[in-house]
Amino acid sequence: MIKSAIMTTADTARADVKPILDEKLKAVRAFAMGAGHVNPSNAADPNLVYDMEEAQYVAYICGLGYTDEQVEIITHERMRADVRGGSPAPR
Repeated sequence: MIKSAIMTTADTARADVKPILDEKLKAVRAFAMGAGHVNPSNAADPNLVYDMEEAQYVAYICGLGYTDEQVEIITHERMRADVRGGSPAPR
């Protein structure tokens, strides 16, 4: 739950409203920025928190109809997407 609170409350710009910079001091693009800069004040009161375990996320994507191959790409584990029960199983 702490990781979710930190990620959902991160800032996408610095406190001085300038862009976040990478290690070469260039403005970052969305994929390089990730969730953004941690904002401890906001993380203390996140409003929105995903209180789920990894297996629950995997069951969710299985229920959405992802293929076994797609689930494996996301989880980096060989799994069978069992949509009937909504739970993943090792392949």
